[in-house]
Amino acid sequence: MRLYDYKYSPISDRRKWMETVKISSGLGYFGGKQFIGKYLMNRLFNMAVRMEDDGNKADIFIDAFTGGGKIGLSVPEGWFDTIVINDLDYGVISYFEACRDKPDKLIKLIEEIGGCMCEELFEVFVYNRCNSSASAISEIKKEYNNDDRISDKTVEPLLAGAMTYWVVQSEFNGCTAPGKVRYSLTIGGKDEKDEIRNIVELAKKRIPKVHDIIKKRNVIIESLDYRELIKKYNGRPYKDLKGAVYSENEEMGQKNKLWYFDPPYHPATLFGGKDAPYMMGFPIKMVYEMTRILHNDRMDEFGEIKYFIKSDYNPKYRYEEEYDRQVKDIPLLKKLQKAYHDFDVLEENDRNGRNYKDTGIEYYVECIGGFGKCAVDADGERTFGMEYIWCRGNYQGDESSDWKYNGTEQLI
Repeated sequence: MRLYDYKYSPISDRRKWMETVKISSGLGYFGGKQFIGKYLMNRLFNMAVRMEDDGNKADIFIDAFTGGGKIGLSVPEGWFDTIVINDLDYGVISYFEACRDKPDKLIKLIEEIGGCMCEELFEVFVYNRCNSSASAISEIKKEYNNDDRISDKTVEPLLAGAMTYWVVQSEFNGCTAPGKVRYSLTIGGKDEKDEIRNIVELAKKRIPKVHDIIKKRNVIIESLDYRELIKKYNGRPYKDLKGAVYSENEEMGQKNKLWYFDPPYHPATLFGGKDAPYMMGFPIKMVYEMTRILHNDRMDEFGEIKYFIKSDYNPKYRYEEEYDRQVKDIPLLKKLQKAYHDFDVLEENDRNGRNYKDTGIEYYVECIGGFGKCAVDADGERTFGMEYIWCRGNYQGDESSDWKYNGTEQLI
């Protein structure tokens, strides 16, 4: 079902079709949306309909923090002219580029690695899969205190993609951060050889599907800081990771974009204020900057962001502590109110989850439900967070027509 079919179909037909929508997975990545994928897709579909109703039919869908690709790769064919998946992680982007350009070579390399896969090799991959350049290696060494497991050698993209695949599929929760990962292929008495064989067979099934999705749905793969990504697709001058500067693009700026933001969980969502287990963290200072950008407080630099959906946990139980620890002494942020249009405390502004107005702009916020965060509290108990989505673009949920998360939905 495409946009116009969906728009003009009765509610019963929409609901039946939603049950058939498949949530694709490029990688079994930490923080993936396998449990709430259809819920989010339903919101994206409704937002796309709203944009069409407004006379701003979306040309481009942009998944700004794609991770394992469950959202960007699950958008059905025909809804958008172009789909953009973006991530800063060199290994992740190398994997998706290899799926697009060299799927057979990627599968062969993954299979060859399987012949010698072990915990020691897993550790090598964890610490070196993002060695894209001398400067990247320097940053990684700085981040991880010159750990002697970090090589001085760069890793070519195909190998980086294969290494990333093995790290994600061999780790207990799909985590990628050095020092926080666990080799899971022998945990609980598992047969390591059987587990390795299963991972290879999964690659043979998954990679061709990812290749077909990327090709058929006109998926563009980007590796930009989300701020530069916003500038690029809003037609503003931007800078890539190599420092190259690109000029204004008026044609791109005039295209209609539907944005999806699912940044790495920031420290306030995890016990002890620690970064989420990704190679690159998202500290609370970046959360504040992001909220200002998406709230269009910096339109001169980034352009207007008219339609977007953002999902994230609510770290309410740690928020005050993290604010006091990380933000209070920063002059620019010191002036802000603690809950100044921060996505993760929106329920403070709207306890009933209804739309509200802020400076004349309509928003919609709703709580999806409680989910485990792969973290433990001070007593060693697994922690849970309330995940919210926040929409901008005059979208309001429709109880009668929306697909609802029932707590049991599994990855298709």
